[in-house]
Amino acid sequence: MFTTHHIGINVHDLEATLSFYKRLLDATLVERMALNGEELAFIRIGNTLIELVDSGQDKEEVSSASSIHLAFQTNNLTDAIVRFQGQQIKLEEGPYHLENGWKAVYFRGINNELIELIECPSTKDYA
Repeated sequence: MFTTHHIGINVHDLEATLSFYKRLLDATLVERMALNGEELAFIRIGNTLIELVDSGQDKEEVSSASSIHLAFQTNNLTDAIVRFQGQQIKLEEGPYHLENGWKAVYFRGINNELIELIECPSTKDYA
């Protein structure tokens, strides 16, 4: 049987990325280490473990490799939008209202990663 352990994303500035996720998504630092010349930091957001990998690439190299998105569930999408926009982070897409009751918006993180914020009806929880 398999379970998800963590999600890894490449970053161009580990300290700035740690600050970004702590400030906006209440991330907590779990562990830092070095491996084969890369700096790694594991952060926890809710029940999700995320590995931030700084291999010394510049911003353009990291941005072109960042084709995934991270989705974080919130109980109040409106408050989450205000929180992000209060930090001068521009709304990328949305809000979208899906027929199943979900509401979602997208922002870009400082490494150009796509961050989805999603509010789901309480009748069905995917987390």
